Amino acid sequence: QQDGNRKQTPRLYLRILGQALRNEVMPPFTSVETLSGVKSPTAWFAQTTTHSGDLEKLLKWYGRNTNQGVFLARQIAMAFDVSVPTETEIIGGFYRFDLRPGGKEILPPPPSHLRPKEDKPKLSITRVEPREGLTRMANTIRVEGTNFQNGSKARLGELLLATSFLSPTQLQATVPTALPLGTHHLTIINPDRSQTTYANAYTVKEQAAPSLLNLQPNAGEANQSNEIYLQGTNFQKGCQVSLGDTTLNTIYLEPTQLRATVPANLPSGTYDVTVTNPDRRGATLFKVYTIKPEDLFGQLDQWLERQGRFPGRTAFKDGIWKLLEMFQFNPFVLQHPYSIANKGTPLIYSRGDRSSQIYLHDSADALQAGYLKLTIHPQKEFRDLYSQILAIGQGHYK
Repeated sequence: QQDGNRKQTPRLYLRILGQALRNEVMPPFTSVETLSGVKSPTAWFAQTTTHSGDLEKLLKWYGRNTNQGVFLARQIAMAFDVSVPTETEIIGGFYRFDLRPGGKEILPPPPSHLRPKEDKPKLSITRVEPREGLTRMANTIRVEGTNFQNGSKARLGELLLATSFLSPTQLQATVPTALPLGTHHLTIINPDRSQTTYANAYTVKEQAAPSLLNLQPNAGEANQSNEIYLQGTNFQKGCQVSLGDTTLNTIYLEPTQLRATVPANLPSGTYDVTVTNPDRRGATLFKVYTIKPEDLFGQLDQWLERQGRFPGRTAFKDGIWKLLEMFQFNPFVLQHPYSIANKGTPLIYSRGDRSSQIYLHDSADALQAGYLKLTIHPQKEFRDLYSQILAIGQGHYK
């Protein structure tokens, strides 16, 4: 439409109102209805508001009917109110309004400019997983719901959580170790300040201290890595197993079982085994895992292979080890234990003095000396020595 000055404008109604207040012009409305003495005006203009209340205020016309249309004059108070249905949303474009004296009606504009409002999902929380955790332990929770926004924050009780936006329906948050015992409400706060609360969303429970019951196997050899399994209670994800002062590579299997690897570089000896949970509480089994000298048992196995299969072979090997335990020996070297050609090669000797010889059946001096040397004496039959060691291995001889 053109205004009185032949200028195009999408905001015609502003010019009409301005001119009408000065009593200068008659609005250039076109007739859409022929009635005796009354013509209904039609206006086309732009409107971008999305609030029906604002639109209604803007489209308030004052004037009187004439044969040419509606004459706008400041002194004549006749209102033509236009209201917008609440179920519609106004977007940018040109609209055709039918203005009637005292009427409140809007004619349908082009479909592209007036459309039904889309119901936007409300902010809500539908699920929290997991629903509980333990004291002194951080935990990661996933929150599901609707209308989450990038920058949304989660709050448990009075603590604000570190929150990650995954999608409009999913958030991830970290529960800190400082969250106190008890059940807490979860609140999600959007950047637009909308918020919603999920009652009794997360419970913090007291974590019992772990207990360590046993481990298998309880021995290994030096310079060889070894896997051990530990049984107990209240193990937590992230717990650590220590052998003496050495922290082992630990795999959490379940609250009652762990697996750990003993490295190959630990010296021989007997060690304490400790399990420590992330909350720093732990349990210890004392003197429970033994690392045997590699020199001794590696060469003893070789010697046993050369002897072939014979009754009590495993017990014989155990007997050698028990002898060493009995006398608390320091590093041992094993040589061929039976060599008549060499007229008695030491079976076991310390890395210190090699001169003295102590026979197996005469151990009193060995107890005092703190170490033992075994010699196959030419005058002794091997079977006698073997019988005594075998008896020790079988637990019949002490």
